[in-house]
Amino acid sequence: MAVVNIREVYPGVSLGLWQMDETVEQLFEAYPLLQAYRSQMEEKYKNDGRKLEFLAIRALMYEMLKTNGAPKGLLSHAGDITHNEAGKPLFRGYHISVSHTKGYAALILSKNQEVAVDIEYFSDRVERIASKFLRKDEKAEDLDAKLVHWCAKETVFKLFSEEKLMFEDMRVKPFDTMADWSCDVENLKSRKTAHVDFELTMEFVLTYAAL
Repeated sequence: MAVVNIREVYPGVSLGLWQMDETVEQLFEAYPLLQAYRSQMEEKYKNDGRKLEFLAIRALMYEMLKTNGAPKGLLSHAGDITHNEAGKPLFRGYHISVSHTKGYAALILSKNQEVAVDIEYFSDRVERIASKFLRKDEKAEDLDAKLVHWCAKETVFKLFSEEKLMFEDMRVKPFDTMADWSCDVENLKSRKTAHVDFELTMEFVLTYAAL
């Protein structure tokens, strides 16, 4: 039950990673401020896994704000994450993005830039759906590359959330998973390019970007 890390990935942009190995009640005990969101959580989610994701992101928000020197008044409202009509998360004067996967939650935030993050646990399930998210002019020969393509496109989808991009609307330029640790993704609708950084571990793939 803890923060894996909190770091500045770009100037003024913080990224946090939380390992979810606690119970819902353990999180409430560790972060009493989360009690204010219990009824909201109970009304929205019945599954304990989803409840844990809900709480872990808010606990991570608290830790990230504290690390960044936020005032106590803001810390006490660290759980005030809402969403707009497009499903984009919103938080008190910050640009934020969140993602969950098996055992982990990720949060990226910035006061000045649009940000996006995606995390996916490492598995071969993307092999079965590769044709749904890969374009014919993209190259993803192995599992690592397919996972990065998937997560990078999810990140860019969030980055340009108002445009409601389809997978076909995004093209990942060629990259080397063993050497580059980043890739460029073209938004073919607006002719913009997003630079997406990625991390590959034995447990997950993490992608993030700022615009």
